[in-house]
Amino acid sequence: MKAKPEEVSRKLGEAGPFVAWVLTHLQQNAWWLSPVLLVAAVAMKGAKKFLGEPEVWKELQRVIDDIRSDVYGTQSGSYHHHHRVTLYEYRRRWLYWIPWSFWLMPFVRSGHTSKSNVRCFRVHPKSPGCLNGFAGKAWESEGAIHVEQLPSLTTSSTADEYSRYAEDTNMAVAALKKKLSSSRSYWAVRVMVKGEPWGVLVLDSVSDTLSKRKADGAFKQYARVFSLLLPRV
Repeated sequence: MKAKPEEVSRKLGEAGPFVAWVLTHLQQNAWWLSPVLLVAAVAMKGAKKFLGEPEVWKELQRVIDDIRSDVYGTQSGSYHHHHRVTLYEYRRRWLYWIPWSFWLMPFVRSGHTSKSNVRCFRVHPKSPGCLNGFAGKAWESEGAIHVEQLPSLTTSSTADEYSRYAEDTNMAVAALKKKLSSSRSYWAVRVMVKGEPWGVLVLDSVSDTLSKRKADGAFKQYARVFSLLLPRV
């Protein structure tokens, strides 16, 4: 900031006085402004690293949407959120009543709807086999898991229907009654990054069938892409 304001004013014509005024104030406050700008630059760089590159997020969304298309095809006339693909991340989560517990948290979901109020699943590293949802079961399983022909749950469903749905999806009956699920078929698999478990990919649909062959094939096609993209977010 060694430029002289009066020289800048003469060279810039009509805009000169304003630019000279700005330059003068910058020079007068450089003693505190320079450190602040430096800290801000470092913080922005750290935030970008923490949040990930925008291009990577766009590519992840495209991959998730492509998997949905490959497995479900064109569902003309049906709601997009009736046939979903959701990528969950395994990470710590601070809750004041459960400090530093581990959860499967929604990371990317297909489409543009049903992206809020997504169910999360607590994972117990030292107590496997808990009722932590279909995603939690996939996290603890070797290879992909799949279930179809689940009962259609409503507030008037019988106790047997709730019990069967809960057993097949690794959920507690109380959790299902608190938040009903309309999905009748699931497929899920653990996602690996650099040889370590990273999260879980879950497909769910209101249809009573879901092609395991197509889901297996789609994941095999994009597993390598996940391993390349996820370390960058």
